[in-house]
Amino acid sequence: MGINILEKLNGIKVAQHIIRSRKAKSLQVQGARRAGVLLIIYGRRNKKILFIKRSNKVRYHQGEISLPGGAFDSRDSSLVDTAIRETSEEIGLSIEPSAIWGQLDDVPTHVSNFVITPFVTHLDRLPPLRVNLDESVDVIGTPLRALLGVHSRRLAGSQGLRKEVGFFRVGEDIVWGATGSIVKQFLDIITPNG
Repeated sequence: MGINILEKLNGIKVAQHIIRSRKAKSLQVQGARRAGVLLIIYGRRNKKILFIKRSNKVRYHQGEISLPGGAFDSRDSSLVDTAIRETSEEIGLSIEPSAIWGQLDDVPTHVSNFVITPFVTHLDRLPPLRVNLDESVDVIGTPLRALLGVHSRRLAGSQGLRKEVGFFRVGEDIVWGATGSIVKQFLDIITPNG
């Protein structure tokens, strides 16, 4: 496995530059709703990725491990605004638009028919959070190093197509589907020749 860029000296600046300078692939799926999520890396030394465990009260993806974010709303001026607003609503974390590094490639959900646009940001430390239990039941900080060490790939079928997607075990839970694909995409970017 290649060396994680974020573990190198000035790794945050290098990773930020890579995310900002790459051209994300946009995906158009007829009839799909749009959503924005935040891939939040936090910590100075032992960097983690922030996941949430969705409540059973939400309409889509109940009980799943996901990234904070949600569906585009008419009050949002962009998908990054959606991701920031939803993150604030779900876990009480305010992110400034200027703190967003950039975006990753769009990822579809096959069951709920969304196209998700993931945005990446970094916080030196995680402030106290206010979890909205109607939307999220837990916040999980998973060490980046652990994800690099255990991530695997599994083929998933949809409409006769087979695709390689991310599949990770995080404690007792599994990260898979669109979230797994987003995390795998990010890990592939920060782990050259991985």
